[in-house]
Amino acid sequence: MINFHRINAGALFPALFLLITNLCGIYGTSSKQDFLTLAIARVDPIVGPLDGYSSHMHTFFGANFTSYNVTLQDLLSAKGNTGNVLENKSLYWYPTIYHFNLETRLFEIAEIWFHSAYYAWVTNETRAFPEGFRMISGGDPDIYGEQDFNTGCTDPGPCPGNDCSTFGDYSTFFPKTSCKELQLFLKMPECWDGVNLDSADHRSHVAHAQPIGLTNGTCPTTHPVKLPTIRVFTRIYNYKGGYHIFSDGTQFMHADYISGWNETFLQAVLNSCSNPSMDADPDAFCGPPLTFTDIPAGTTVKESAGVDEDIVLALQAVQPPSFDTSSFATEQTNNLLRLQGNPTMYLASQLSSYLQSLTGTSSPTTAPTIQYKVLFTIPSVDISEVDATFISTMKDNLASLLNVAASIINLTFAAGSVVATVTFTSSSASGQTPQALAQSLNSQGSAAISTQIGYTVTGVTSNAVSPTPQSSDGGSDSGGGGDETSEERGREAGWEVAAFDDGWC
Repeated sequence: MINFHRINAGALFPALFLLITNLCGIYGTSSKQDFLTLAIARVDPIVGPLDGYSSHMHTFFGANFTSYNVTLQDLLSAKGNTGNVLENKSLYWYPTIYHFNLETRLFEIAEIWFHSAYYAWVTNETRAFPEGFRMISGGDPDIYGEQDFNTGCTDPGPCPGNDCSTFGDYSTFFPKTSCKELQLFLKMPECWDGVNLDSADHRSHVAHAQPIGLTNGTCPTTHPVKLPTIRVFTRIYNYKGGYHIFSDGTQFMHADYISGWNETFLQAVLNSCSNPSMDADPDAFCGPPLTFTDIPAGTTVKESAGVDEDIVLALQAVQPPSFDTSSFATEQTNNLLRLQGNPTMYLASQLSSYLQSLTGTSSPTTAPTIQYKVLFTIPSVDISEVDATFISTMKDNLASLLNVAASIINLTFAAGSVVATVTFTSSSASGQTPQALAQSLNSQGSAAISTQIGYTVTGVTSNAVSPTPQSSDGGSDSGGGGDETSEERGREAGWEVAAFDDGWC
C-alpha cells in the first residue's frame, strides 16, 4: 500500500496519463537511471560560494566528483559515476535530510537507500541539454512559484513510540508515520529560453511546462525550447517517521542539476530511442543506446530493474572508487547539536520550542537574539566631526527604514565608515522575521537603501549569534561561580540545536 502526500495526479498515476496520451496519439519515451549517494558536504557548485562552505549541507549523487566549484570538464573527466548509465556524468544534489533524535537530542542523517533520475521526452522533438547547462528546481512555492515535489509512503506504520508529533503545523512534507519505504520526488523544469546556460537566480532561464504535472505539457513562449523532463527520486528504506527536516531548515524540497552529458551523444539518444512511457516508468530504459553497467555480463539490453533490493545490490557492484571530500570539506556532517551553516529562521524561532516541550525543559521567555549588521561608507566625513546630532539622525533614518526602535541600533565608527549593528528578536521588525528583513534589504539593492537613509551604502550583510537564555522572571540568567556557562544552559534549553552557526549568512 502506498500513501501519497501532497502529490499531483501526473506523478501519482503515470499509467493513467500514459493511457490518455496514447489515446490522444501522443507517444513519448523515458529512461530510468539509478544511483547511490556520492557524498555529503556543505558545498554548492551552483549557488556557491565557489571558494568555501555553502549555507547548508547537501547530498550528492551522479558523477564521481564534487567541490565548491564544478565545471563541465570536471564532470566529463570524473572517474565514473554512482549510477548505472556509463554516459551520464551529470551531477545532482539536494539539501541533506536529517532526523532529530529526541533521546540523544542530535540531528542524525537519514540514511538514503538509493536515488533515481527519470528522463522523459518526445522522440525527435526534444533538444539535448547544452554543454554547461545547470538549473535549480523546487523550494518554497510562495517564493518560487508553482513547484512539483511530493512524497510517497509505502506500507505506512505507527508513529515513533506511538507519538505522531512533528515540528508543529510546519510539518507539511515529511510523513509523521513510519514507512517501509519513503519516496521523495521532484520534477525539474523542461522548458529553456534557448540562450542562457544559467541565470542569476539559477531558475529564470528555465520554466515548467503547463500543466505542471504532465510531462508532455506546453512550454511558455518565453521558454520555447523543450528539454528532457527529469524527475529526481530519493528513497529512504524503513523510514522512522517523526521529526525530519531538510538541512536548510525547511520542508520544501529543492534540487540542483549540472548536465554532464556529451551533447551530441544525448541528442542522438533523444532522436533514436522510443518507448511508450512518457513519465516515470520503472521499466523503461533506452538501453541501448544508453550503456547500462548493472546488467548481467554478456548482455547488452536493459530489460528490467527488478525489485528495489536487487537495484541496490546491482548498484553496489558497479560503484566507482570512493570519493574523498576531505580536501575541501572537513566539518562534521552527522550527529549534530545544530544544523551546520545558516538554515532558515524557522529553526531559530520555532523548532526549539517544540523540542523543549517534548523533552520537558523549561522554555526561555525570549526568542533568540539575532544581530543584523549594515555597513555604510560615508565619504568626506571627518570622524572627529561625528557628533550626537549626526549619530541621532543616522539612527533615526535607519530605524525608519527597518521599522524598529532607534534604541536597538548601535553605531561604531572607523576611518571613513560606520558599522550599524541592529539587535532584535524575530518579532521586532514589523512582523517580519529578521531573515526575511535581511533578504528584503538585499533585494532592494545598495542604491535604493542609500536614497532612503541619506548615506552611501556599500553592502547589507547579516549574521546570527547564539542567544542568551532568559530566567523565568524575564531577566538575564548570567550565572556565576561554578554554574554552567550560558552556552551550556542554552544547549540544555534547546537553543543550540536551533541557532545558526556564527558567521556571515
